[in-house]
Amino acid sequence: MLIAAPNQLPGQQLASGSFEAEHAVSTIFGAISRADTATLRTLLGDDLHWIVASTGAVADRLQHLATAAAAIPMATNEYAIDSVHT
Repeated sequence: MLIAAPNQLPGQQLASGSFEAEHAVSTIFGAISRADTATLRTLLGDDLHWIVASTGAVADRLQHLATAAAAIPMATNEYAIDSVHT
């Protein structure tokens, strides 16, 4: 017996206007990387508690927005040779 079925059944489809976590997280981190606090302000709840992974510190919404406003310089792999010893 051979049965064909779609990848997702209608009950598994997201309803229009529903919350999609993957898209929300991607949008939030995209706004952070661009220091786009106008977009970020609309995405973060007033009761946000952001935990900094490297230190465990907890930042509230206003602290997070202030931190995100500062653009982080991109690292490069450029180097210069200042001398050669033979």
